[in-house]
Order: sequence, then structure tokens, then C-alpha cells
Amino acid sequence: MGTITERILEVLQMQAEVAVHLFEIFATDRATSYQRARRPVQGFKTNWAQQYRTRQAFHALLNKLKRGGFIAQREKRKGALWHITPSGARRLARIKEKSVGSVALPPPHYTQEGNKTIVIIAFDVPEKERRKRQWLRDALHSLGFEKVQQSVWIGKRSIPAEFVRDLKEYSLLPYVQIFAVSSGGTLKQTY
Repeated sequence: MGTITERILEVLQMQAEVAVHLFEIFATDRATSYQRARRPVQGFKTNWAQQYRTRQAFHALLNKLKRGGFIAQREKRKGALWHITPSGARRLARIKEKSVGSVALPPPHYTQEGNKTIVIIAFDVPEKERRKRQWLRDALHSLGFEKVQQSVWIGKRSIPAEFVRDLKEYSLLPYVQIFAVSSGGTLKQTY
């Protein structure tokens, strides 16, 4: 249910909504008030509990950055003024470097096409490319392949040309091996 503060805000908001609804009923003529009394309470556009949670999350993030030494607070007459520290500026520069080097990956959704041939896909994507590695796993899952190990997947599926094109475009092709198995061997027992 959340914290006690959230619950109190939810109850108070509900009471305020009912009060506004009753005021609307009594402040209009008889026909309109009858119609308004028969419809449910419509509620406010603002959810007080959600605003509280958002504000709490924002302040928690500010405190975490302050404890990490990335931002500092200066007292002013009309409140506090936040500013970035030198270590915060270095951290921001590192974040920007990473985001410039990162590439927006396509959605990992491709059309599944069945196949009679067993296909095994094995990959070894470096740790520094972990976003791409996770994208590859998501793409293989969406194609209907099953995970044998973290980086070995198997399925009776065709590989779409756009999937191979995306592998090449995002420099993943050197890390991926695709095998078609013509003879099932011991795989026939499970596949």
C-alpha cells in the first residue's frame, strides 16, 4: 500500500473529491444536480500520492548525488541553491563520453519463420558491448530460439536478412557464429 504518508494523502484526496462532487450537486439547479448526483465522482486531475512519490524520488536522487560528492548545496536567503562539484563535472564528462559512443539499437523484434533445419547460434560479445549482447539475446528470443547457455541458442527457425543486416550494422557479426545442423545426431532426442 505504500507509506503511511501516501495512504493519508490518498484518503484526503478521496475526501476532497467527494466534497467537490457534493458542492457541484448543491450549487446547481434541481435537474442538473439530479444528473450530477447519479454519476460517479470523477476525481481530480492531480494524484497527490503520486506527486508525493515523485517528489520523494527526486529528493532521494539529490541526496544520493550529494553523498557521492557530485553536487553540493549552498544556503541562500530564499532556500538552497544546488551546484555541480568538480568530481560531478568529471562524472558528467564520463557519462557523455559513453553516450556519444553508444549507438541506438533497433527494436529486437523480427518475424518468426519456421524451418526444418536446426540452427545453432553461438556468440561471444565483449563485456564492453553488454548493451548489444543483451539486445542480441532479446532478438534471438523474439525469433523463437531457445537458450541452451547464455551465449548458445538453438531453434528450428530461419534467420531473417534484416537480422543479419542489423548484426553487421552494429558491428556484432564478428562475434556471432551461425550453424545449420543437417544431421540431428543426439539433438533428435530433444528437438
